[in-house]
Amino acid sequence: MSKPISLSSNPPEFSGDKLIPETQLADRWGVSPRTLQAQRLRGSGCPFIVIGRNVRYRLSDVITFEEQNRLRSTSERGR
Repeated sequence: MSKPISLSSNPPEFSGDKLIPETQLADRWGVSPRTLQAQRLRGSGCPFIVIGRNVRYRLSDVITFEEQNRLRSTSERGR
């Protein structure tokens, strides 16, 4: 009998990290799924995972992305 192959040393189901679908992230951020698709195309959005035809986001990546993009003033955006 062959041994199962581990594709990742820390898969989300074992690391406790939740995968959320594109529609749930769009609702969370108040944007359309098209906006997230455009961000993925430009490489400017949150890191994502593709499983088959499904796009998922690790909740920990979403939270990190939100923290990294948190501003205290509108003048910070241009920096």
